[in-house]
Amino acid sequence: MEYDKQFSGHTTMVDYIIVETIVVYKPYPTTTHLVSNYIIKYLERKDELTLINQYELKPFMMQIQTIERTFIDKLFALCDYHIMEKYYRYSRHLYDIHKIWISKKLDIKLVKDIMNDVIADRSQFGTQNHSVKPGTMINSILQEIIDANVYEKDFNEVTKEFLFTETSYDELIISLQQIIDDKINV
Repeated sequence: MEYDKQFSGHTTMVDYIIVETIVVYKPYPTTTHLVSNYIIKYLERKDELTLINQYELKPFMMQIQTIERTFIDKLFALCDYHIMEKYYRYSRHLYDIHKIWISKKLDIKLVKDIMNDVIADRSQFGTQNHSVKPGTMINSILQEIIDANVYEKDFNEVTKEFLFTETSYDELIISLQQIIDDKINV
């Protein structure tokens, strides 16, 4: 099945989708939601119910990790990539953090309540989890990211090309500063 391209001609666009997942960490806290995807939505819009039924693509209920935990994981990913000085195609985490932050869907108390547990879990697994090493202060790393504008080039040249709504790098930085000011990592 083919689908109509939404973007064309830009050098940062790739002709494939990468689906990332990790199963090392226990997903918590969780909630139950109806799960769907762009393919199903596309097929529904094109009234392709036969394909949906034939390939059993109907949306379904699933237990998923809450937005609070995803937010924390994004903060650590952003910091880890900064520590490793990897910026190309990683400003998307900064954008995601911003969008979650401004959504007003975060339970900040829950974020603070589970932060130490997440740090403990992340410090047990993986060799790329530099930002959870003892003595590392995530707010200091986030401030370094702001002060040095390390993700600005990638955001303007790569991530910005994928956005449906206009968002500036400055908006992302304002959100990141608010996160630091709220002392999320206590």
